[in-house]
Amino acid sequence: MAGSPETSAMIPVPGGAQGLRRENDPGVIEVAGRPVGLGHPCLVIAEVAQAHDGSLGTAHAYIDAVANTGADAIKFQTHIAAAESTRSEPWRVKFSPQDATRYDYWQRMEFTE
Repeated sequence: MAGSPETSAMIPVPGGAQGLRRENDPGVIEVAGRPVGLGHPCLVIAEVAQAHDGSLGTAHAYIDAVANTGADAIKFQTHIAAAESTRSEPWRVKFSPQDATRYDYWQRMEFTE
């Protein structure tokens, strides 16, 4: 059958998205083997962002909570302070009550035990 996953060539999605576009079905991508797009159910992604506050334990608690909602995926945001900045950058000023600088905030957002 034309356009089926068995016969369609898969092409990486531009921009590095974690899915594949079906060559013979341009309105559909595959994510973890599941078709998403025109004519298919939507993919529901829970957005946690940085609400984990750098705690791996809190992130796991969000995963457990989201698993009970029926969402298909979960998205987190984290930082690696040393890869994104240095402490000597002059514009790294205090901007939150618990962090002296944005660098400190990014460092806190790195996952810890």
